Amino acid sequence: MTVRTWAAALAAAALLSGCATPPHSRPKPQPSVTVYELAHWSDLPGWREDAVTEAWPAFLESCRTLRFNANWAAPCTAAQTVNSSSAADIRSYFAANFEPYEVIKRTGPEREATGLVTGYFEPLLHGSRTRSPHYPAPLYTPPPDLLTVDLTSLYPELKGKRVRARLEGNKVIPYYTREELPADPSLRSRTGLDR
Repeated sequence: MTVRTWAAALAAAALLSGCATPPHSRPKPQPSVTVYELAHWSDLPGWREDAVTEAWPAFLESCRTLRFNANWAAPCTAAQTVNSSSAADIRSYFAANFEPYEVIKRTGPEREATGLVTGYFEPLLHGSRTRSPHYPAPLYTPPPDLLTVDLTSLYPELKGKRVRARLEGNKVIPYYTREELPADPSLRSRTGLDR
């Protein structure tokens, strides 16, 4: 290699090294924080239009248990004096006894005020030990062929999830739908479908 070639290669290397930039360090993502901000009843969508008289009996039913909690004793006692047929009285009751809060998700300077809320309920079923026109449908214990399969040992991510199924030969298949139930031989004699 000649001195001239060597010098050209060295100059090219020096120029190229000036083009190299250090890797950009990305800022760490900021954690999200949920905060509760005091709001106004008028901020609630539908507050003036919702049929609060339809929800009021459920609230009173909740008070049957909640009234024993020190935090709920006064509001539940006050609820007994509200005119349950007046939406205005019910709204006034809530405004006097509760404060609405807005649930906000903050990520750095960003503020997110929308999200998903899931609610659950426990149905109350009435029944009778004797058949009557008011209670014509029987309520059975679980059928003997109903399998409850817990897959946690195979799939830990399914912890708490169960599959309801039945065996057909050596194959596990979904359990009968409501429409298919009369086809279950173990139920036929109990439903009266074999008569």
